[in-house]
Amino acid sequence: MCSTKPTIRLSAAIRFCPRSSIRLWKASRRYWRPWQSGNPRRRRPSLRTLSICALPKSWTTAALSTGFIDDEELMSTLVFGGAGFVGSHVVRKLMDEGEDVVALDISMPDPPMPPLRDVMGKLKFEYCHGEYAAEVDSAVARQKPDRIINLVTSYLPEFENNPPRGVDINLHTQLNILEAARHFGVRRVVQSSSGHYYGPDRGEWVNEDSLANPDTLYGACKAMNEYLGMHYHERFGVDFVALRFSLVLGWGRGQRKFISDRGPWIVDIFEKPLAGLPVRIPYAAKEGSVVYIKDLVTIIMTVLMAPKLPHRVYDVVTEPRSKARAAEIVRKLIPGAQIELDMNGAFGQEWPVEKPPRRAWEKMRLTEDFGYRHKYSFEAAIADYIQMAKANKFSW
Repeated sequence: MCSTKPTIRLSAAIRFCPRSSIRLWKASRRYWRPWQSGNPRRRRPSLRTLSICALPKSWTTAALSTGFIDDEELMSTLVFGGAGFVGSHVVRKLMDEGEDVVALDISMPDPPMPPLRDVMGKLKFEYCHGEYAAEVDSAVARQKPDRIINLVTSYLPEFENNPPRGVDINLHTQLNILEAARHFGVRRVVQSSSGHYYGPDRGEWVNEDSLANPDTLYGACKAMNEYLGMHYHERFGVDFVALRFSLVLGWGRGQRKFISDRGPWIVDIFEKPLAGLPVRIPYAAKEGSVVYIKDLVTIIMTVLMAPKLPHRVYDVVTEPRSKARAAEIVRKLIPGAQIELDMNGAFGQEWPVEKPPRRAWEKMRLTEDFGYRHKYSFEAAIADYIQMAKANKFSW
């Protein structure tokens, strides 16, 4: 049986004792190389990894004494809604970071969302209906994740007229996930909330401390989801955090079955000019918070990986931008783009009047707690979107 002195680095011990360490190497190789190359996002091999591999106690002592590892767990993540627009980007990011991740969804689009198209051979995917507690419990019990990201959401107009179905998708899924997290010891649950929590424009700026005032069943479900998360955190110790999304911009969103009444301009104003088709945009002067998908992924990763969470709710906001400004940028990037704007109406037709809330963006809680700042300006986000769509290839 090989042994090592406490001062020998674990990497050196592996070279001297290859047979005893082969299982450790297989289990944690994705952690070692990125960490040694200086990637700050990579976690070091954990004490749990050593215990699972049944290595001699002296190895653990040596590794801890040199600071090569700490007592962090080997992390795994389940992403509910992992085949959707936001979910596919999050899953791809976790895969690229070397994390153990499983995507769960009711179906896999054909073709898959852009971020997953060239990694389907490596993707871990399972079918799961989040509104059914038995399916959620089965997935969590089988995968034994340390973290769960819930991106299951559906803002369909018919759900306003079919409350049982709307509540099943947008409320029961989160309740089932929280209950599974409680019983199976999940470390952290990240939930996608929404600006619909605030309701329509109330004539004042709103932030995380503002009271809920939803005017839709969807918004009411999001508010209740946050309450449930707080309850499970305070009563049962579930490490819960909610992110109140803004309207999300990005390549691949057009594959969704329906875009909310705060679209479909967020798709058409880019996709139609790319296809050489004309597009008409109503209420083009209206402004709202629009976050780029790649920035949103960074935010999700930030709260997912944070050692501690100073708050349980974070607004995901940007400086308000208008559709007219988006059209101006598109015309520069796609010469000949045929975009017709009605600044304050809908070309004489009936159209839902948009009244998004005024969301405070200058002093984000995300910046105060984590030092986060958006990487992409509105112009840079649109340029990146169009560049990938033209090339028909996803990249970070």
